[in-house]
Amino acid sequence: MKKLIAPLALAAVLSACSLAGDILKLPEGWRLPDRQQATEIWRNGVPGRGLSITADFDGNGKPDLAYLLESEKGATLGVWVYMNGDKRSGQLIEHGTQTGAVKTSGIREAKPGAYPTPCGKAGDCGPDQSKEIVLKNSGIDLFVNQGGRQFLYWDDASKTFLKSPAAN
Repeated sequence: MKKLIAPLALAAVLSACSLAGDILKLPEGWRLPDRQQATEIWRNGVPGRGLSITADFDGNGKPDLAYLLESEKGATLGVWVYMNGDKRSGQLIEHGTQTGAVKTSGIREAKPGAYPTPCGKAGDCGPDQSKEIVLKNSGIDLFVNQGGRQFLYWDDASKTFLKSPAAN
């Protein structure tokens, strides 16, 4: 009888966690990079080692979650967001193809505020280019170590994430 109680107790705990949304549901064909893939020294100063962030992207007072994911084929990198901390349903807001991208890419929180765009920093924006991007709420800074970066941020009007290049 004791041998039956332990598995039943474990099943009850796992079921409760699943119902509470504590188990991260990943999109089909994607996986979290393992920590062994993210051992580069530049990650030491980056919260979550550049693989995940928690911030309020839409300004509703509830924490949202963002993860850097890798396709199971290993050639595509994606940013997957779970709004309001609901780990059962998320959305892919950015993806790109670059072999070995986990080694060089990361995400971190972009705090609310004004940031120059590349043309704004250089002082050569065209008439239909923005000199800066203004984040009302926290955004996602998707970056390549010692390379380019872009901000992914929530747009209240369209209820979607937009993206904009950001200056280094």
